[in-house]
Amino acid sequence: MYAALRKVIQFHRPLGPDQPRPGGRPKYISPKCPVPGCNKDLVLDDELDGVSPESVFHDEWTCPSHREIFIDHPTEQVASA
Repeated sequence: MYAALRKVIQFHRPLGPDQPRPGGRPKYISPKCPVPGCNKDLVLDDELDGVSPESVFHDEWTCPSHREIFIDHPTEQVASA
């Protein structure tokens, strides 16, 4: 019983900025640019900047068209920050 509960907690625990997102896509925000009329796939900001893989922040996503950054955090974490 406790093992199953532990798995549920780990699955729903917010990911930190250094943790890769499942499937290489944002977990808490849309994988598409929210700017009206854009709708392009978001990419990791650090990948566009050529940062080494060990230093990538997996919570900073950007639209390659206009380079606006979107943070991939649960809504309640963003609201309390």
